[in-house]
Amino acid sequence: MNQRLTTFRQLLQRSQLQGGLVRSTDCYLNEYVPTEQSRRAYLTGFTGSLGDVLVSADKAILFVDGRYAIQAKAEAPDFEVRVLPLGQSIESAWITELETWGKVKIGIETDRISVNLFEKLKNFDLAELPSFGPPPAPVGQHKTWEVPESITGESTVSRLKRAASFFQANKLDAFLVVPLDEIAWLTNQRSSEFPYQAVFSARALAYPERLELLTGPIFIKKNTRVGLDPALTPEAVRRELEQAGAEIVFVKSPFQHMKSIKNPSELNHMRSAIARADRVVASVQAWVCAQFDQKKNITESSVDEKIRDEYEKSGVTGLSFKPICGGGKNGAQIHHGTPETKEPLKAGDLFLLDSGAYYEGGYATDLTRTFLMGGPNQKATDFQKQIFTAVLKGSIAGMSARFPKGTTGVQLDAIVRDPIWRLGYNYNHGTGHGVGINVHEDPPRVSTASTSPIEVSQVFSIEPGIYIEGFGGVRIENLCTAVEDVEFPGFLKVVPLSFCPLDARLIDERLLTDLEKAFLKYYEKSFPVLL
Repeated sequence: MNQRLTTFRQLLQRSQLQGGLVRSTDCYLNEYVPTEQSRRAYLTGFTGSLGDVLVSADKAILFVDGRYAIQAKAEAPDFEVRVLPLGQSIESAWITELETWGKVKIGIETDRISVNLFEKLKNFDLAELPSFGPPPAPVGQHKTWEVPESITGESTVSRLKRAASFFQANKLDAFLVVPLDEIAWLTNQRSSEFPYQAVFSARALAYPERLELLTGPIFIKKNTRVGLDPALTPEAVRRELEQAGAEIVFVKSPFQHMKSIKNPSELNHMRSAIARADRVVASVQAWVCAQFDQKKNITESSVDEKIRDEYEKSGVTGLSFKPICGGGKNGAQIHHGTPETKEPLKAGDLFLLDSGAYYEGGYATDLTRTFLMGGPNQKATDFQKQIFTAVLKGSIAGMSARFPKGTTGVQLDAIVRDPIWRLGYNYNHGTGHGVGINVHEDPPRVSTASTSPIEVSQVFSIEPGIYIEGFGGVRIENLCTAVEDVEFPGFLKVVPLSFCPLDARLIDERLLTDLEKAFLKYYEKSFPVLL
């Protein structure tokens, strides 16, 4: 039995709590939390980026999405793992579970629950969960670097001026900014304080003419009218602001959408960063295949070390997430957590490689390639070709999509899934996510649950896949943007930003239409041009 689970239950008992909720996020509502700072990872052993836990005297339930179905069961054997169906949120799942527990007192961490989510819990009997596990990281101990306007395209003052109408319309004296990527975007500063992020710990008060960074308690004049976004602000922070004497106004952050629309300077830098990452992944793919030609044994860990080394040589400031290196059957784990160190990779198997990095501008890259292990004469099976080509067809459908303005992420999601559905497969993750200072940025989203429109100059991924437990997986991920369609007014079209080569040995051209073949030729020609 997990000793930490036993200790946690003892903590609940001493605190006269019948249950406790432990979330995957931190006090900034970050998605990616360093393992050594994650209370959820401390309690369960599960190291994935998303997954919440409910514990009572006789239950211990870990809620995860489809990306972590296999990993969670392997890493948290003492917990009941509930894998959610596509489109259901983790929060809704554990709220539904709590409703079956009856009238019991539940411990929560108000610094890890948004104001909106806390409101959904107001019918439950709640109490603050006593602190346990790893202590929080110190605030304000970071070193930052300034990103020049040649990359960001805009100053802090300019960005605040663009939000002037927001302050006026809501009669705000100030707005409290909590998401770290919004703070990094507003300040044009980046940091390596957090692994796999380019942000730094702080909160900020935005005024129409200036930005004030906070690294300690909130001090503000009483009756100051302060806006906060209840979806992005922890309940504990709302209480702190209230105690400081502010008049709180709930309003959606203007900066969340503003930073999703990349200006020309940002797009130029992101194209350059993506091209550098393309070259890294292409070189590692070639290296893996060359090892088989040279009769050398390598493992997933060998590939993990190689891609980290190649990124380092390319001048990165850090990686945007932990590389996913899935050989053979491990490719079926959508987010394969820990690379195998002993089992040699096998020629003829598929390898799924997902990686990303930050360069000097502090904007993330994200790219997945699936390729056949072995030398140039290695032959793919008909089945490998069939599923790879189906995923490729979905990828092309997304990267070449044309749609009227106002088309939502859920509609683009269906366009990409169609070739995969036709083969009788589906994938239990979104088709795409926004990319900016964080590797996952919202908006936009391309998923079965996304109702926000795709807009010009947003950067997002298109990443369909097929995963077969015991066999392996295929995912093809490219970063794209949307542009005005000059041929059809009122329409947008998707254009790719990633051009890392695809493994031609896995493509069955007989399954491609003439339009798909033409797109593939354009795509293949674009790789050397960008380098």
